[in-house]
Amino acid sequence: MLIEKNENECSNWIDSVLSKNDFSNIRAINFNIYEGHGTFHLQIIGSIITPDEDDEWYCRDDFTTGENVLIIKRKVTGEKWEDGLEYFTNQVKQYIEKGKYKKILKTTKVVGIGFVDGDDEIIYESK
Repeated sequence: MLIEKNENECSNWIDSVLSKNDFSNIRAINFNIYEGHGTFHLQIIGSIITPDEDDEWYCRDDFTTGENVLIIKRKVTGEKWEDGLEYFTNQVKQYIEKGKYKKILKTTKVVGIGFVDGDDEIIYESK
């Protein structure tokens, strides 16, 4: 899915992924960001391992959206990688608070986000 203007599409894409898949065994979710030519891509992975068990928990893909990624043009996010990270972080944090299927995310131990070839940041941790 390619987004050029409508920011609600990010939420709609997350809705679609969360509503159509079984996350009952998933204990941690990560939003992987990829850089494309003039775009940023977002992928969701789920892991049965948490950060407490393995520092590289976000490298597991016990669940993955695979090639079903959200693609957003840099004219929406900003050109720099920092802009893409900030954009997606804000979108996912907003979803965790207000999204239609936020409960699925909140039933996991953690939700993280980061570039697939970089560090990961925990943006939600269950209590």
